[in-house]
Amino acid sequence: SASRMPGNNNVIIFGTRESPQYDKKKIIEMTKALPAEQFPEEELFIARPRTEKLRYVFDAGPGEKFARIMKENLDMKKIFQLKPGMTFEANGIDAYYVKSHPDHGDFGHYRGTFKSPKVVVLADPHGYDDLITSRALTGTRGQHLHRLMKDMGINDQYLVIKTIPFGMDQASLDDWKYLLSVTKNYRQNIFKELLAESTPDFIIADGPVAKDEIRSLVGDKIVPIVFMNRKSVSEDMLEAGTEIAKIPGFKGLTASGKMANIPRSHLSFYARVWEGTSGDRVINALDKWRGMAFAEAAPEWAYKQKSSGDNKADDGVILIEKLEDNNFPMPGEEIPKYLKRLNVDPSLSWYKSVLDQFFAA
Repeated sequence: SASRMPGNNNVIIFGTRESPQYDKKKIIEMTKALPAEQFPEEELFIARPRTEKLRYVFDAGPGEKFARIMKENLDMKKIFQLKPGMTFEANGIDAYYVKSHPDHGDFGHYRGTFKSPKVVVLADPHGYDDLITSRALTGTRGQHLHRLMKDMGINDQYLVIKTIPFGMDQASLDDWKYLLSVTKNYRQNIFKELLAESTPDFIIADGPVAKDEIRSLVGDKIVPIVFMNRKSVSEDMLEAGTEIAKIPGFKGLTASGKMANIPRSHLSFYARVWEGTSGDRVINALDKWRGMAFAEAAPEWAYKQKSSGDNKADDGVILIEKLEDNNFPMPGEEIPKYLKRLNVDPSLSWYKSVLDQFFAA
């Protein structure tokens, strides 16, 4: 259920085949936004990394134990329960306590490492890039958070867990109250297992809900807790940096309040080079499709990349040469023309053998 936005081929609309309304000014800003850090010119920015330094750097997942905890402690029927007397058709996303449609399910549970993280971040949902990256806080706020971790010398050795893995933009206090009650076991079981295995140097509670929840999740574990109140993202990081600098082992360190690209070690194998960079990449619809339809904008710096001139062995050229060398059909070549080019008998048995070879290859 995806299509390109008319007049903006770099923007993909997903969640519906209709034509939802979006903030056009925001689309332009997202298109023009630049990454906090540059990538090697040998990379193809609209694809996943292919240089030796980056191609094998990715997050392979949380492991079976934590994957089971996260998936088996969510009662989706209760989470996506409709409010009394309301339907999505009549009331839009307000018919649900959650502010992302059931079609999108749960998404972006975590980001980072479960293996002895130096810092654990419990964060309220923020933005919708997580729908694309399948990782928590990969948009603007997450990129500021990662720069804070770099400033503190933690780099990628931290873990972000969302209070709930759903969209919650414009949720009311009653919405949150209901959802926290039906997802209580989710957070408790994650933190119980996580803190039984390791003790982080400190914990960050990012957002008002995270702030209220964190102490009950930490229990008797003695770990410093830093709170983020979500005033403005840069201000939050600067204030957090000041508090972190009071913790033994981090004295003298300062936060810049700037952004950094989400590290490849926190993204999936298939994540494109530009994902997790250049601020938010996904925005919500403004009309009746809010919570169900979203727009993803690829940045101009990625899709307008110019060839460095040294990609002589381009992947596409190599594939074409392989087709030619093995006498397979060329892209767009009709089968009758293909058979005529090879000057062979177009019998069904021969044709089948060629197809068998083609698909085997």
